[in-house]
Amino acid sequence: MYNKVLLIGNLTADPEIRYTPSGAPVTTIRLACTEKFRSKSSTELKEETLFINCIVWGNQATSAHQYLKKGSKCFVEGKLVIREYEKDGIRRWVTEVRVQNLKFLGSPTKSGTFEKGPTQQHSAEVEEDEFMPPDFNDEDIPFS
Repeated sequence: MYNKVLLIGNLTADPEIRYTPSGAPVTTIRLACTEKFRSKSSTELKEETLFINCIVWGNQATSAHQYLKKGSKCFVEGKLVIREYEKDGIRRWVTEVRVQNLKFLGSPTKSGTFEKGPTQQHSAEVEEDEFMPPDFNDEDIPFS
């Protein structure tokens, strides 16, 4: 089986760092990943945003905490994990991304942090065929 996640998004808050009892740094980042698309029934451009918790370990955790801030754009490569915990006697599960590779996108500012990615109001308009699924009917698929 294969478990791989690739994301590009903007941080919704400043990274939060904590340390395990053995002293290993762990940073939590929350990414907002927006996908733009057109539905078959409309020519209107729509967007859907997913908010995804990502857990960064080790040196990358320290760097993320030091250089990223709310609004920073980054690329995350990792795998999905499901964590179980109990709160108030109720078992709960959380799905998150365990980061294996983190890249800062954008340019560093004078303060050493990375600038924010474009906001939704200033992001470039997506061309009709860019990042959109191809327009075809199920009958066009040569196998089923």
